[in-house]
Amino acid sequence: LGSLNTDLVSVTPRVPLAGETLTSTSFVTVPGGKGLNQCISTQRLSRTSANAPSDIHVRMIGAVGSDTFGPMLRSTLTDNGVTDESIKTADVNSGVAVIIVEETDGMNRILISPGANGTVTWDDKELEREGEQVGMLVAQLETPMETVLAAVGAAHSRGMDVLLNPAPAKTLPMDVYPKIKYLIVNETEAAILGEVDVKVLDTDTGIQSTGYKLKSFGAKNVVITLGSRGCWWTSEDGKEGFVPVEKVSKVVDTTGAGDTWVGAFAVAVTEGREMGEAARLAGKAAGVAVTKAGAIAGIPWRGEV
Repeated sequence: LGSLNTDLVSVTPRVPLAGETLTSTSFVTVPGGKGLNQCISTQRLSRTSANAPSDIHVRMIGAVGSDTFGPMLRSTLTDNGVTDESIKTADVNSGVAVIIVEETDGMNRILISPGANGTVTWDDKELEREGEQVGMLVAQLETPMETVLAAVGAAHSRGMDVLLNPAPAKTLPMDVYPKIKYLIVNETEAAILGEVDVKVLDTDTGIQSTGYKLKSFGAKNVVITLGSRGCWWTSEDGKEGFVPVEKVSKVVDTTGAGDTWVGAFAVAVTEGREMGEAARLAGKAAGVAVTKAGAIAGIPWRGEV
C-alpha cells in the first residue's frame, strides 16, 4: 500500500541559495514514490528477473492520475512483473516529486505534490482475494493517514505481519504501535516519533535509547537506518545489533536507497531470516542502489546483491 509518483530529477553541482538560479547538470523524468519504490524493491529482491519464479508474490494498492504520467506508472509495475489490478485511476494529477540531487555526494532534497495519492482509500477486500494468501502488508505515509491506519488494523486483525515505514514522518496514534511487526525509521523519523532531538541519534547510546523507546510503544521489532553509518535493530526476542554500511566505490544517487532497504528487508524476513541477517541483506541491496542514478533504476535484482 503506498504512493506512486513521477520524479522530476535535476542533478546540480550544489543546492541553489534563496533567490538564486543555477543551471543543472542533467534532468530526467522517472517513476518513483516511496510506495512504488518499495514495491519494485520487494519484487526485484525476491527473484532474479521479472519473469523468474518466486514463492513471494507482490501486489500494489494505490492510485494514479488521469494524466500522461498514469500509464507510465502502471507500466513500471507490469514491466517488473507486478499486477496493477489494485491501482485506481483518479480524476486528478498523478503524484509528482521534484528532486534536486547534488552531484558531489549524491545527497537529495525532495518536494512532493500528492495528487492521486491523496485519494487512496482502504477496502478490506484487498486482503480477501480468492486464491491469495497475504503474509505481509508494507506501507508508508505518502497516502492518507486514515487509509494507512485502516489497512494496518485490517491486516493485523487477520494475523498478517505489518511492516510500517512512517515516512514522511508524522506522529502516529499510540494504539497503532502494537499492530506493527516491523517499524522501520530513519534518524529524522525516529526523532519525531520518539520525541527527541535528532542530535541524540549522533551516538550509539542515543540510537539505542530512542529505538527502545519506540519499541516500548508496542512495535515488535524496530530498525533505525542511519545512512552512511548503517543501521541499528532490535527484535522482539530482545536481541539487538548494529550493521555497518556497505562500502561502495562511488555514491551516485541516494534517492531510492532507503526504499530499496525496506523492500529487501521485507523479502528477507518473509523468507524467515533473522533480523540481523535481514538487515545485512537490505544494506547490501541499498549499497548497490546508490551506485546508479534514479530511484527505481538503481534497485537491483536478487542476483546482483
